[in-house]
Amino acid sequence: MDIDDAPFRGTEALASGAVSRRRLAEQHRRILPGVYLHTAAALTPLQRARAVWLWSRGRAVLAEVSAAAVLGAHYLGDHTHACCIRAAPCHLAPRYGWLHVHQDRLDPEDVQRVRGMAVTSPARTAFDVARRMPYPANVEVIDQIYQATGLTRRGLAEYVAEHPGFRGVAQAAAAVEASDEGAESVWETRARMAVVAAGLPRPEAQVDIRDADGAFLARVDMCWPQYRVIFEYDGDGAHSTVRQRDRDITRWNDLTDAGYTVIRVRAPHLRGAMPRVLEQLRAALRKAGAGV
Repeated sequence: MDIDDAPFRGTEALASGAVSRRRLAEQHRRILPGVYLHTAAALTPLQRARAVWLWSRGRAVLAEVSAAAVLGAHYLGDHTHACCIRAAPCHLAPRYGWLHVHQDRLDPEDVQRVRGMAVTSPARTAFDVARRMPYPANVEVIDQIYQATGLTRRGLAEYVAEHPGFRGVAQAAAAVEASDEGAESVWETRARMAVVAAGLPRPEAQVDIRDADGAFLARVDMCWPQYRVIFEYDGDGAHSTVRQRDRDITRWNDLTDAGYTVIRVRAPHLRGAMPRVLEQLRAALRKAGAGV
């Protein structure tokens, strides 16, 4: 039993001798009734999901952000709640603000087992995220579910259309429309949504750029091919190597030689300098003939 990095049931750890009562009290914190986590361990979305599964004793299905975490979605650190679904009313639900317990209907195809836990399917997970979480957080999580599971935007749209009687279905449809399978990080999602919110045309995601002879030059995050304008999100350059930075410079020069305007953005721009970047994008698109 791993009691240093993962949640565990206190009674089981004590019974197995994995921990003493003194060590349990001094080195672990109770995060749900009967469920503990080491004080040095971070309570991530995945850890919260595991804790809820233990608390429910396998009688609930993990949903929304909790299911997304178990399914392998990344960039969920901003979401500090957990969610599960029970088929019957839960009168023993703990009064923890971060745990949402829903009573809902689940069809057999809506549930699967991942890492030994029952979770909602990718489509049902994205559907519940879309209809219950506020915009734009719901779109950010949906984009990551696409990346983690192979769920497609078309497949999710079909799922939403097949469930017209559910509460929040109109919000879900709007979130699906705003989502994009091509966003590989939450920062790319936020950059795209900022572009659309500014009234600019929606860019295509993960576009292959080729030169006049058809030779591959690069795959870019976002692009308006008809206007030859590229919008790139740059990750944390502190972790890139000199060789990688050299390749990036060569890549940008090749794109410029091919007649593309490249505008780059990093996380700090999304937090405060985005208006300036958006005006640069607008100017580049307008110069290329876009009516913006």
